[in-house]
Amino acid sequence: MQKIVDQEKGGFQIASWDWDFYSEKVRKARYQFDESEVRPYYELNHVLTDGVFFAAGKLYGLTFKERHDLPVYHPDVRVWEVFDANGQPLALFLGDYYRGAVQTRRAWMDCLRPAEWVIRDQARGGNHLNIPKRRRRADAA
Repeated sequence: MQKIVDQEKGGFQIASWDWDFYSEKVRKARYQFDESEVRPYYELNHVLTDGVFFAAGKLYGLTFKERHDLPVYHPDVRVWEVFDANGQPLALFLGDYYRGAVQTRRAWMDCLRPAEWVIRDQARGGNHLNIPKRRRRADAA
């Protein structure tokens, strides 16, 4: 990546915040791969509903219902109630997909309240990613 900066006469040493931009240039140059061409297939809602939740339904009989009535710690966090194959409530699943101001560049899964810790209550789990949230043009200026 530093070679690209030098070839473009950028005049700086590449740093961690340059990684996404220059790694995309490397992918295009080496592999003729353009991320923008496959991006529509990996849109978050599409991946969740037609990918993850669909597979969980086929494999385990699980169904997911998004809950808008539950409080969340950030407006971008989404909550689904998970039901087993018999339609019984099984768990709450929190999706925290966008990079926060203080998050590191990593993703993780949390078990917020395992079912075995609580009698007659739902387990609660969270999936945390670090997808950079796209800004609208007005926000970027």
